[in-house]
Amino acid sequence: MVDHQEDAVQNKLSADQRLALWLRVIDRATSIIMLIVKLGGAAIIVYVAVPMVAALAGKNTDFKLSASANGSFFVHVLSHWGSENSAWVIALLSMFYGFVERKLRQRKTKYLQARITQLEQARDPRRESSQLTPTGETNKEDKV
Repeated sequence: MVDHQEDAVQNKLSADQRLALWLRVIDRATSIIMLIVKLGGAAIIVYVAVPMVAALAGKNTDFKLSASANGSFFVHVLSHWGSENSAWVIALLSMFYGFVERKLRQRKTKYLQARITQLEQARDPRRESSQLTPTGETNKEDKV
């Protein structure tokens, strides 16, 4: 009975340890999802390319590719694959993912910043601050 209680006490994690464990789980899950997305993308490319190559086998073809700098080429390609609306949905979801990822990175930087500052001060007490914000961005008052 005493051994069981000691194991239970030892298995309790501090808040920092729980956060680190949770971040590791999220990181691993994200890595798996990214792998699935990459493999799925490759599978879709093969699925689409094989019938195209088979249809063109043994024929003379002319292919003209033109793209403008504003990205209308991608909208054009996706609009033929589905609809123009689906192209915009993909673009908006990509932008949303980028914003969420940026905020997550800023939160993590802010969380780790206090410890980094503490370690830097312990190593060199005369060290001057870089004057970055806690999220790692340049202060708005700084000149560009």
